[in-house]
Amino acid sequence: MDNITISEHFKLLAQLMEIHGENVFKIRSYSNAGRTIKSLDIEISKLTLTEMQEIQGIGKAISEKIHVLSTTGKLPLLEKYLELTPSGILDILKIKGLGPGKIARLWKELNIETVGELHYACLENRLTLLKGFGEKTQEQIRKAVEFYLENSDKLLFAQVEKLYEQTIFPSLQKSLGKKAQIIPTGAYRRKEIFLERLEILIVDEKIETVFEKLSVTYENCQLLSGKIYIKNDHFIAIEIKTVTKDELEYQLFITSGSREHIEFVINRHSSAIDTSWAEEQIYQNAHLQFYPAECRHEQTNFFDENFDFNQLVQYIDIKGVVHSHSIYSDGRNTIREMAIQAQSLGYKYLVLSDHSKSAFYANGLTEARIIQQHEEIDALQKELTDFRIFKSIESDILYDGSLDYEEDILKSFDLVIASVHSHLNMDAEKAMSRLIKAIENPYTNILGHLTGRLLLSRKGYPINHKKIIDACKANGVVIEINANPRRLDIDWEWLPYCTEQGVWISINPDAHTLKGIEDIKYGVITARRGGLTKANCINSLNADDFIQTIRMLKD
Repeated sequence: MDNITISEHFKLLAQLMEIHGENVFKIRSYSNAGRTIKSLDIEISKLTLTEMQEIQGIGKAISEKIHVLSTTGKLPLLEKYLELTPSGILDILKIKGLGPGKIARLWKELNIETVGELHYACLENRLTLLKGFGEKTQEQIRKAVEFYLENSDKLLFAQVEKLYEQTIFPSLQKSLGKKAQIIPTGAYRRKEIFLERLEILIVDEKIETVFEKLSVTYENCQLLSGKIYIKNDHFIAIEIKTVTKDELEYQLFITSGSREHIEFVINRHSSAIDTSWAEEQIYQNAHLQFYPAECRHEQTNFFDENFDFNQLVQYIDIKGVVHSHSIYSDGRNTIREMAIQAQSLGYKYLVLSDHSKSAFYANGLTEARIIQQHEEIDALQKELTDFRIFKSIESDILYDGSLDYEEDILKSFDLVIASVHSHLNMDAEKAMSRLIKAIENPYTNILGHLTGRLLLSRKGYPINHKKIIDACKANGVVIEINANPRRLDIDWEWLPYCTEQGVWISINPDAHTLKGIEDIKYGVITARRGGLTKANCINSLNADDFIQTIRMLKD
């Protein structure tokens, strides 16, 4: 075992011991030993115990540990702390600017155990609730976390969309010229949740010419089998293909559908597809309706042949912002700012749903602060014309399934969103009993982020989706699509069953900032992928119909 590997073991040991609040002198000795070992010119594993002890900073105890590590490949004391530490903490340790002391506080005071949870907490403005974590520190951590996440094998669609619009497209256009036709396709055009590469079509250019131009800009640029491959500091592989103008739409069809979908459509044709056909013609000649790109996923039998894609919910159909937070809990903006922003974006109502009192990590509302907030909403409502603010709460589903307010408080809200935020490591039996009890609560109107998942960082707790959906139907509870691109929960594959059972869906941004309201678009993408129509989306209703429907479901 080389010096660097041994050094890293001692460095990690010191970090974990600090996270667990162990003796500072022991921590310092292991940390110093790690640095000493790393700087040595000789391989320490080849030395005898006596020779090791002669090195300054390497005493008897540490030399014995080095011997065990170099001969067995394991450091028993480190193994002990690894068992006591959530695996996600090791990933957080890799994030620049976060030392063991801060990580310990994030873990023990905010229950943050993964990189994804940390990023989400930054977006929800939770880090500023900790002493010593101001907005500047939170912003630095957020950027460091996003840098880390952008280096992973998969990226979320929202991440790639931002990269493409702000960095990749301008860079390609600069290299190829403003007149170049640059068209993204593949999983990006299909708006898949995860992307491993970005596929791009360039129109009416020779592949050799494009390669020559891009080679000047990108160091890692290769021309292989008629395609250009780029891997660079955008942290996602780019695959470029050139096409003629006449075959563009055929190539869009071939490249933007999943393999299963393309085979499904091709097999419906009696003869070969003409490469000059428009996409609409390809579907028409297969006696199929035109599939929007986001519906061309791998589940080819997902949509009935008589399904009317024109009825799919659209972004412009959403009339109200449901599930939003303000500075009363962990949001960054005032109620007034959130309402004015929603109104300026064309929405007709805002459902304000700050965290409840059990969410101490998110500055959850006490009973007294609820009264204060309701008075502020009443005063603001008098000022706003043609816009409604509904009084809501995102009430924690406690470990026993109850909500965290008494009945007299719960009945003061226009509607209640019930969500699980704590004790997420549940087996299916516990998760089901907890959720079912919350659904059966007469004051639960919307079930928030159904499985508690955080995409690419935390799996949701195991549940029986059908039983949950059935329970929502029986108890008049709406299910949210949490539109935050790191949640997208409920998963789109369960939306047809919701529709079949007559369960309303609400597309909610879970907005903690003004910008967060715009996440509704990711919820709409998820909804369309799962075949949700405007008729089954409750916040496509106007304000009066929305609240009347919410109440009617409980009658």
